Amino acid sequence: MKPTRTRRTVSLLLACALCSVAPVLAQYSRLVGVDGQSPFSDAFVRDCRAAEDAALKTKSSEPLLRLLDKYKKPEELAELELTLGLALSARPGLTNPAQAVVHLTRALKYELPEATRQQALNFRADNLSRDGRYDEALRDRLRVLFAASYRTLFPGCLDIKGPALPLNPRSSAPEDERRRKDYQEYRAHVQLQQDVLVSRYAAIEGANDLKKRLSLSDEKIRVVLNEVSPDASRHDIIVGWLNSENPWPCPKEPRARLSRNGKLAEVGRNYRYSAMGSGTPEQGRNVFQTTLSDGIQRLTIVDHGSSLRVVLMGESVPEFRGGVAKPVPVTQVWLLQKDGSSVPQRTGLHAGGPVFMGGWATTSADISFAHVPVGNLSGVVVAVGNKLLVREIR
Repeated sequence: MKPTRTRRTVSLLLACALCSVAPVLAQYSRLVGVDGQSPFSDAFVRDCRAAEDAALKTKSSEPLLRLLDKYKKPEELAELELTLGLALSARPGLTNPAQAVVHLTRALKYELPEATRQQALNFRADNLSRDGRYDEALRDRLRVLFAASYRTLFPGCLDIKGPALPLNPRSSAPEDERRRKDYQEYRAHVQLQQDVLVSRYAAIEGANDLKKRLSLSDEKIRVVLNEVSPDASRHDIIVGWLNSENPWPCPKEPRARLSRNGKLAEVGRNYRYSAMGSGTPEQGRNVFQTTLSDGIQRLTIVDHGSSLRVVLMGESVPEFRGGVAKPVPVTQVWLLQKDGSSVPQRTGLHAGGPVFMGGWATTSADISFAHVPVGNLSGVVVAVGNKLLVREIR
C-alpha cells in the first residue's frame, strides 16, 4: 500500500499548533476568559515557557509534567494537558504516541473551543494509529467529521481581509470599540470556517487511510458511524466525503505545510522552513530551535544546503481582539563556531510581514549566513536593545 496520505497530512494541525497558531506556549488551547482576555496569569505563561524550553533541551517531558502539580485551575490543566499531548506527538526527542494519547484524552475532557477540540481529536487519532490502535483512531476521525457535518462550509478557505478603516486598539471611544468588535467577530467567523475545513480535510485523509488499512466497506463505516453517534442523517454526508476527491481547502497556503516529514510554512511572506531534520534544500532543514525572550518567541536555524538562515519570530498578540504585532526587536545576529570565529553574514537582517493564524498575529525577521557544517556551530548570539541573548548549540 502507498505511504498513507494521512501520515503526511495530519501534521498540518501540529504545524499550526506548534509553529503558527500560538508559538507562546500558553495559547495552544485558544482559551479566552469571559472578558475576552487571556485566562492565564503572567506567572503561568512564564513557567510554561521555561518548562517548554527545558523539555526541548533535556529531551524530557518532566519539566512540563511538574507544572501539573503546581497549577490546578481547569483552564490551566487543559492548556498543560494539550501542550503535553502536542509535545509528545512530534517534538524532537519527546515523541511518545502512547503518552500523547493519555494527555490528549485528558485535555479533551475540558471545555475546549470547537476548532481546538477537532484538532485534538485528529492529533489523538494520529497517535492511536502510530500505536496500532486503528479502531479507536477511526472513531476519532469520524467524530471530527460528525462535528463538521453540522456546519455549512464554504468550498474553500476565504481570505481574511483587513479592516476597511484603521483600527485604534488603544481608543476607548464607543465608535472605535464597536468597529473593533465588529472586525474581531468577522475574523473569528472566517477563521473558524478555515479551521473546520482544515480539520475535516485531515480527518477525511485519516479515515480513508484507516478504511483501507482495516479493509472496511462503506456498510461497515456506517456501522461505526452509528456507534459514534445515533444521528443517521449525517451518515450519507460523511460517507460521501470519504468517497469524493479531498482537495486541500486553502490553495493559497502551501500544501507542503501538510507533510509528516515536517515541511512547515508561515502564512504571510512565504517564509518556508521544515521541521527538525527534514525538508528540501529550497525549503530548508531546521537544525536548531530555541525559545528566547525580550519580544522574541523563537529562533530557528535553517540549513539550505548552500547557506544558513536564522529565522526569528516575534511575540504573538491577540489580533482578533485588535492587537497589533510589533516588529521583531532584533538589531544583529551572530553565529559562532567552535574554533572561536563567527560565520560570515550574506545578508542584513530582513524584517518580514505579519504572520496571521488562528486569530493571533506575530512578525518575523531573518538573516542569511555563509554555509558551514552544522557540527561546527557552537552558539548563536542575538542583540536586542542593549542586551545580548546567547544560546549554546550542542
